[in-house]
Amino acid sequence: MDKIFIRMFLATELLKEKVTTVGTIRSDRRDLPTELRPVSAQPGTVRFAFTEDTTLVSNVPKKGKVVTVLCTQHCDMKVTDDMSDIILFYNSTKAGVDVLD
Repeated sequence: MDKIFIRMFLATELLKEKVTTVGTIRSDRRDLPTELRPVSAQPGTVRFAFTEDTTLVSNVPKKGKVVTVLCTQHCDMKVTDDMSDIILFYNSTKAGVDVLD
């Protein structure tokens, strides 16, 4: 999902119907933890937040850019080359979202 459509409650409701979700989430969403909101973090910083069925990962790939991804499919904290596996998975599957845009 794209950041316009995704919400924490929507991902939780879809998971109840056995539909997993992965997508970027806007940093101004009220349900996003304040620890994952844009701050003056150094490039290469990766932060995780978990609920029972949801993983949020916030990555700072370069100065001034923060990417936050919500996922109900993975619960792995593996980081490769300053990038979370969840973000790598999103990047490999986001072609459909880009075509829709």
